[in-house]
Amino acid sequence: MFYDIFCSLCEKKGVSRTKACLDCGLSRTAWRKWIDGGTPNGPGATNIAKYFGVTVDYLLGRVDKYGLTDNDWFMMGSSYKTRRILSGKKISEAVDGELLTEEQLTAFEETGEPLTLAQLDVACGLIGTTGPDVFAAWTRNLYKEELPPIVGGQLDENSLEYAAHKYEGDITPEDKATIISLMKRFAEENKKGGGNGATD
Repeated sequence: MFYDIFCSLCEKKGVSRTKACLDCGLSRTAWRKWIDGGTPNGPGATNIAKYFGVTVDYLLGRVDKYGLTDNDWFMMGSSYKTRRILSGKKISEAVDGELLTEEQLTAFEETGEPLTLAQLDVACGLIGTTGPDVFAAWTRNLYKEELPPIVGGQLDENSLEYAAHKYEGDITPEDKATIISLMKRFAEENKKGGGNGATD
């Protein structure tokens, strides 16, 4: 997993694996250790992440390009399914058949199969809601009955500390970062699209 991500990042940056390793203060052949599943040590991973402008979690395959884990996607799919059912819409009424198919939406709802922001926007729009509304519903799993306030289309970051005591267990910095980045991303994309969402 790490090696594939590393190679993809090298290709996007237009550098060889050897050059990337050298630029990050590693040996020129360090990448060979990663072919069979190895990963760099802590400082090495941090240097590589900085070099490519990504997070260590993304670099190590813990999160995707949106900063989300598999469990995050599963919870979002479940939240969306609940909202769709409450809206009285069938799966066939929540897809456009081109950008988003019934098979893709079913996989998202049932297993958390990731969708693009544009696909999520279609799915949300066709049931009469927006991304931030759906994902505010997703955060109920962290915040129980009290939703964190969204002010001016953005999540109030101060509410995370306030609501953390309602979470069953400690809310991690990764949990906070995931919620903030997701909500901000959707808020920003919705503003750019005049309320119509992302265009990925």
